Amino acid sequence: VVWPYIMVFLVAVSLRFFQFFVRKMSFVELCGKYKENSGDIKKKLLSFTVFLFYFILPTVSRDIFEVRKCQAFQVEDSDNPTFLSVILTDMTIACDDKSIQYNRLQRIFWVALI
Repeated sequence: VVWPYIMVFLVAVSLRFFQFFVRKMSFVELCGKYKENSGDIKKKLLSFTVFLFYFILPTVSRDIFEVRKCQAFQVEDSDNPTFLSVILTDMTIACDDKSIQYNRLQRIFWVALI
């Protein structure tokens, strides 16, 4: 999974750009009260990183992997029972490589995982 690292990088670059803008454009003189040092920027970046990796990423990862969970159900009560395996999140989709919908979900899963 690459997107969390890209997100942290973009936030770090944004915070640095904002800090540069505040210093170079005399924004401090206009506002009169705003002053932020590099320690504050690092604290904000660390807070964002912890929030992203410990709260958002596990939730999103769990939801992504829910697409792959299948459950087999017995559909006939005969001497040779027949089983049908379906996706738990949408029981209209069979977990079969021949199923077009299942193959689409597998592609979406791999894209979302990256």
